[in-house]
Amino acid sequence: RLICWWTGGEHYHVGMLFDGHVVIESNSEQGVVTFTLGQKLDLSRWDVIDMPLTEDQTEAVKSFLFREIDCRYDW
Repeated sequence: RLICWWTGGEHYHVGMLFDGHVVIESNSEQGVVTFTLGQKLDLSRWDVIDMPLTEDQTEAVKSFLFREIDCRYDW
């Protein structure tokens, strides 16, 4: 919630959703993780914001994020 106060916004966490079902996020307990929808994501508790990207941009973001999986949380 400190981030909400600092930024003056309502969001304090972000996860990246790809292909409509693959989520990559970072949390303090597990570090960077990936999961698929249905495992734990309740979309009624999330704001989903579409970011139109080219195929090359999408692949670059995915490549970076998948390299981060299993890394520890970076405060």
